Amino acid sequence: MEDDSEGRSLWGELSRRRIATKSLARWCRMLAGYLSAGKRLTDAMEILAKRGPSDSRGFSDYLARRLRSGDSLTKAIRKADQSVPPIFLAMTEVAAKTGRLPEVLKELERYFQLQLSMRRRFLSRIIWPVLQLLSAIFIIAVLILILGIIAEMQNAQAIDIVGLGLQGPSGAAIWLALCFGSAAIGYGTFWYLRRMLGQANRIDRLLLKIPVLGPCFRTLALARLCLSMNMTMDSSMPAHQAMRLSLVSTENGAYRSLADRVAQEIRNGQTISVSIAKYDVFPEDFLDILESAEESGEVPEAMLRLGRQYDEQAEHQMALVTMVAGWGVWAGVALLIIYFVVRIFIVCYWQPLQQALEEF
Repeated sequence: MEDDSEGRSLWGELSRRRIATKSLARWCRMLAGYLSAGKRLTDAMEILAKRGPSDSRGFSDYLARRLRSGDSLTKAIRKADQSVPPIFLAMTEVAAKTGRLPEVLKELERYFQLQLSMRRRFLSRIIWPVLQLLSAIFIIAVLILILGIIAEMQNAQAIDIVGLGLQGPSGAAIWLALCFGSAAIGYGTFWYLRRMLGQANRIDRLLLKIPVLGPCFRTLALARLCLSMNMTMDSSMPAHQAMRLSLVSTENGAYRSLADRVAQEIRNGQTISVSIAKYDVFPEDFLDILESAEESGEVPEAMLRLGRQYDEQAEHQMALVTMVAGWGVWAGVALLIIYFVVRIFIVCYWQPLQQALEEF
């Protein structure tokens, strides 16, 4: 399976419509139900095109047409103009090669529901600090606007509370552009480097080293890896292909970049645990459990149990990330307030006092 992040145009990536995670979870649940009830894949897609989640109906209709024309499900998804998470594409390829599409769809639904749960918790805990930060930014913009208008009415020099010479309507606009523009540029640069320039490997490795955030990303990637290994290892698929697909499905460049090398080492006769032990992205507990599972011939069962443990661990770590992020935003708001209190004190009291003393 090729890394589909390569070879994309910027416009092509921006124009791909993304199906909401909630809709994908429901789509997987409905499709798994139809297939378990005996429906053919093409017929199930046609039903989903009419009754599925609204933002996925065009996607389902396209897949139904491609399936009728002879394409495989994985090939049809690759050709679709709607963007889906890499794990969705990787797991459908797993299903295609193992013949376990209903089971894979049920696991994908569970995975997407877990993602939704963690996202809701994160947003519910971070929303108040973020609102306070936004309020502080807009209050400062209003102050710049009002102080500039007052100074213009009195034909006097406006009080520069920011220290950048901003005043009046133009100053308020520049302040807002600096705050929100810098955030947008930062996110855009990160997205472009990761998605368009093929730097996901380096960026994700760097993220894994960040305290608090790195362990959470690592656990999420390992949970996806265990999910994929449980499916691929419990099939007739060769071990090197199974491990390659599993690493690709992690949605983390630090793991995806190892897929070909690990697959080649396994093909050359190495065990899975030995082939990945040299890479620092795999923790000791994972390697120990995998080695024991290989010796007992119970890799799928061990990965299923370990994946559930990683899911629980990821929820706890995400709660910690949310708490630290909240503290970070609070600290940002506090520093912003302190800076402007000190700035207003200097401009409105200390500087006039100094000038009065000099004149005296």
